[in-house]
Amino acid sequence: MRTYVMVSGAIFAMLVFSHVARLYAEGAAVALEPIFAVTTALGIAMSGWAWYLLRRSKSNGRPGHA
Repeated sequence: MRTYVMVSGAIFAMLVFSHVARLYAEGAAVALEPIFAVTTALGIAMSGWAWYLLRRSKSNGRPGHA
């Protein structure tokens, strides 16, 4: 399960990174598109949640539980 959470978190982080790169390339006007803003916010939330679950699973010391 930890591998799944790590891969999911990395994919969402790459989504956010690609959105930041698009903002840099196309300018701030792209941020006004609703789908762009929603998917960026969801990507940040899902990536953050994945890393939170990874940290929590490391602290309780139970292997295989995320």
